[in-house]
Amino acid sequence: AEQERLDFGTWTEPGAALRARLLQHLGAAVRQSDVVILNQQVEPGLLGPAMAEAVNALVAAHPERLFLADCRERLRALRGVVAKCNAREARALLASDESDVLALARELALRRESLVFVTDGARGIAWATPEGAALIAPPEEIEGVESCGAGDAATAALGAALAAGAGPEDAARFAAGYAASVLRAPSLSRRGPRSTS
Repeated sequence: AEQERLDFGTWTEPGAALRARLLQHLGAAVRQSDVVILNQQVEPGLLGPAMAEAVNALVAAHPERLFLADCRERLRALRGVVAKCNAREARALLASDESDVLALARELALRRESLVFVTDGARGIAWATPEGAALIAPPEEIEGVESCGAGDAATAALGAALAAGAGPEDAARFAAGYAASVLRAPSLSRRGPRSTS
């Protein structure tokens, strides 16, 4: 059984001095990057309320940069970012029991007034803006492999594609293919099933 994570920052938020230092480094990275990926996997983690507001200010100060947020509990607190989440997280954000990933993506895009991507395992990746939406299926069916890491692979691929100038459809197609290739990797496919969050 998968054990609890041992990440630094799992149980506490950084103090003001560390937060200022982290933001200084993030600001420097923003100035050198085409896309900035914000990833939060543990609660409360480093992206607590004070840090989220500081990140929002940084996003607002750099409209020329693309920010892609893959944040489980903290996505609601971030503004001006491209949102990426999975279907379960989208249902929680919307307080919905909707099972159609495309409907979830559409509603989330309307509420956030921005581009969103919602992953749904073997069904693929839905993208949506307030103006349009589509579901991109994986390039092939993959069964019986460990799925841990596929979401992070999809996020990285979305960031790379968007930074290269791809539109949402092409970015979702690239990410679905990349996540599928990660699942086919021999080092992962040899593993047995395991409980993941």
